[in-house]
Order: sequence, then structure tokens, then C-alpha cells
Amino acid sequence: SIADFPELPIRGIAMGLQWFAAYPKALRRMADWKMNFIHNGGSFLSGKLGKNGWSQPFTEADIDVLKKYLTACRAYFIEPMLSFGPRGTPLFSYSSTEDIGKINDKITTLYQIGYRLFALNFDDLQNIGQEGLNSEADRQAFSSVAEAHVHFATEVHKHVQSLSGASLRLLPLWYGPFEQNLPKQLEYLQTLAKVPGDVGITYCEARDAGLAASTEFLKRSTLPLVWDNFFASFSDKG
Repeated sequence: SIADFPELPIRGIAMGLQWFAAYPKALRRMADWKMNFIHNGGSFLSGKLGKNGWSQPFTEADIDVLKKYLTACRAYFIEPMLSFGPRGTPLFSYSSTEDIGKINDKITTLYQIGYRLFALNFDDLQNIGQEGLNSEADRQAFSSVAEAHVHFATEVHKHVQSLSGASLRLLPLWYGPFEQNLPKQLEYLQTLAKVPGDVGITYCEARDAGLAASTEFLKRSTLPLVWDNFFASFSDKG
């Protein structure tokens, strides 16, 4: 008879390289607080998932780190999700079969290691001036960056679907609060909602009205997620 259980199925944090070296202690503390999820991205693995390192394959040393990390997480019943945000240099082209293939090849490697949760993150592209269609090939292929993101996510989703038990989420270029979105941001989100229905979209809301609006707008059922983004200076202190 279990009298104490969490009502939210996903409870975790966003985790970067700045505290990744201390993950054994972090995992113990997370388990104490009944967390079960970590979103890994950004500078993790020297950028191999994102900025400036997205095109580089995993080394044997990287694979060893990834195996040990997964084993440590699973020992505490915590599931890590690895998120790809290709950007920086070399320039990622959303229309390039070769560039998308590099991401899919990495997902295959991670799957073979034992990872099952994958994501694409488009957040913060505006911070480095890459929130638009940056290559001539992309400008020829797409009418908007939202269309490019849908294409990229759909192609990755096809690959993830071929891997039994694997799933895909994405973090939009803009992801909250919904009521503060500008018209161009609403147009982006409306197009992004065209990604396959089983691709989860992470969206940060703090108000009931915004939650209802974003859920309807993105055409996704709402799955509450506790995500402690404690290092972000802009986060809601309340």
C-alpha cells in the first residue's frame, strides 16, 4: 500500500556542464527530492549536442562518459534526456540531409548506449543572431524559420520512430508566457504545431489562462512538468 506518491509524472531540472562534474552528488539530492528527470543540453560534452560541436562525432572518451552517466542516473531511477541544439559554427542548415543525418547518427549512438529520451532545442538562437534562415539553401527551401524547424523536427522524428521505445520532444524558439507573445512569435508557434502529434513541446507557463491558450494553440494535450531552471536570472521568483 503506497500512501505517498507524486502526482506529476515528470519532475526534474535542466542541467548544464557548469555542474555536470558534480552529478553524483546532484543525483543523490534529486532522488531525495523524488525527481526523476534531467534535461541535458547546451554546453554538455563540450558542445557536442549544440553550439560549435554539433557536427563532431562522439569520441570513445565521450561514449565512456555517456555510459557512466546513464548508469548513475538509472541507479537513482532518474531518466536523462539529451537535447540537440545545433548552432554556431559550422552553420547548421535545416534543409541539409547531411546535417540532419549527423544529428540522427548521434541519436543512434546514444540509443545503442541505452538512452531513450531525445529532444531538439531552438531556444536562445536569437542570442547569437541565428534565429532566422541563415543559409542561402534554407532561404530557398523555406518561407520561414518555423517551417525550417518543422522540417528538421519531422525528419528527426522519423528516425526516432524507428528506434523502439525512443521519444522526441522540442523546445521552441519562444516558449512563454503565452500572453506576452508578439504576432511574429504567435505565427511561429502556430506553424511549429504542425510537427507530428506525438512530438512533445515543452512550454513554460505560470498562469491558467496562458496554459489553456498555449495548449489549444500548440494542439497538444497538457502534461504537467516540474522543471527547476534555478540558474536563470529571469525565472519567476514567486
